[in-house]
Amino acid sequence: MTFMNDASNIYAHDRSRVWDDFQASLSGSREGLFVAVCTTSTSDEARNAIVKSAQALGYGADGVTFVTIDATGTRLTAPQLIDIVESMDPLCVVAADAGSTLLFAEAAQKLVEPNEPIRLNGREVRAFDDLNELMNTPAGKQKAWALLKTLPHFPRS
Repeated sequence: MTFMNDASNIYAHDRSRVWDDFQASLSGSREGLFVAVCTTSTSDEARNAIVKSAQALGYGADGVTFVTIDATGTRLTAPQLIDIVESMDPLCVVAADAGSTLLFAEAAQKLVEPNEPIRLNGREVRAFDDLNELMNTPAGKQKAWALLKTLPHFPRS
């Protein structure tokens, strides 16, 4: 999916600015249609669960933008996080742990309940207490997948 890099796209400028301003905290897709926020790096298994969920929902294997709040040498503030999210303008956001859920809630100025499907500021949000921990057991994996699969499918024309 590279259609978002089109110079005629009105969102391309904001996305480019965000990648320039917050490059230490961002990884993955530059298109930002499926954003995953974590306090620190997610485990390989949690990251894989997010990527596979995005792929199953039609965003592609490389369709996730990862935002790390505590990246090397930097910590995002609530205003910075909301700037990233609003500039990326994703269809959905996943907060992978309690720290990212709290900061996202502060940034959005709304209550974000973990483990419940919610719609916030025009986008679907799924928040977890600790996605890394859920990946340690089969029951936890099922619980995570049950919540992730409630995210919207990528709209195809």
